[in-house]
Amino acid sequence: SGPIIAGDTVILFDRDGDQERVRAIRLNDGTPLWEHRAPTAYVDTFGFDNGPRSTPSATADVVVTYGAEGRLTCLKRTDGSRLW
Repeated sequence: SGPIIAGDTVILFDRDGDQERVRAIRLNDGTPLWEHRAPTAYVDTFGFDNGPRSTPSATADVVVTYGAEGRLTCLKRTDGSRLW
């Protein structure tokens, strides 16, 4: 998926092995702020990309992601803790 900039933070949504990963990184110096992981077993039957593909969305308070398996997740923007 593509990165987004929310305030002074870059939000990245990608896959690391068998986990989808959301990361927040400070824009001005690249300092990692937080990371959230969730397991995934998605396999693209066409062999293109095992996801995720959707770009995260953010407000002042939350980051929302939609994973390759259809999981919609809402995280606190300040610390990455899962709200739902």
